[in-house]
Amino acid sequence: MAFEKYATAVPLKTGLAGFLKKIREAGLKVGIASSNSRELIMACLKNHQIDDCFDCITTSCDVAKGKPAPDIYLH
Repeated sequence: MAFEKYATAVPLKTGLAGFLKKIREAGLKVGIASSNSRELIMACLKNHQIDDCFDCITTSCDVAKGKPAPDIYLH
């Protein structure tokens, strides 16, 4: 059920698409640090066609200690 919601119903924050476009035009790198699963993150990003806007996606599964520890941000 969660996958279905992320793949079809989770909305983008207002202004995010325009913000991502400006960041890319400026040549800045963008990453996601999330305690959510990579599968749910990718389902949402693909649904909104912004899955190619991020240079790095790190989840709590990728580091020794998840949030609120700083490991995910340092990675």
